[in-house]
Amino acid sequence: MSGEIIPLFDPSTPAPDPAPTTLPVPAGWPAPPDQAAYHGLPGQLVQKIAPNTEADPVAILAQLLIACGALIGRGAHFQVEATLHHPHEFVILVGTSAKARKGSSLDHIARLLSGVDPGFPSRLTTGLSSGELLF
Repeated sequence: MSGEIIPLFDPSTPAPDPAPTTLPVPAGWPAPPDQAAYHGLPGQLVQKIAPNTEADPVAILAQLLIACGALIGRGAHFQVEATLHHPHEFVILVGTSAKARKGSSLDHIARLLSGVDPGFPSRLTTGLSSGELLF
């Protein structure tokens, strides 16, 4: 990270490809999502954050979508037949403890959404703090 303040919306800057290309892909690993996954405002946010972190763009996108559901809350919904669907979802990120930047992806999103609602971080629940707690 350069320490430079980067505006979130600068239409004159070309959008970088958010897919990481420097790490080897493990055997059997799923292909990265199509660029259509980075459509609209969520994609623009990921494209601004991704070049300035080691967190995976897919993790940043997943954290953003889940956190937006938490920010919106269970009051909003859409109805399919007799069932109400709320924007309240869950995500599990799996990676090497202390190296996969799972928490870094959430930290960027929590900081961003705290600007929208200062009480937002108090509504977050995270999992284990380290892999060592499993043993």
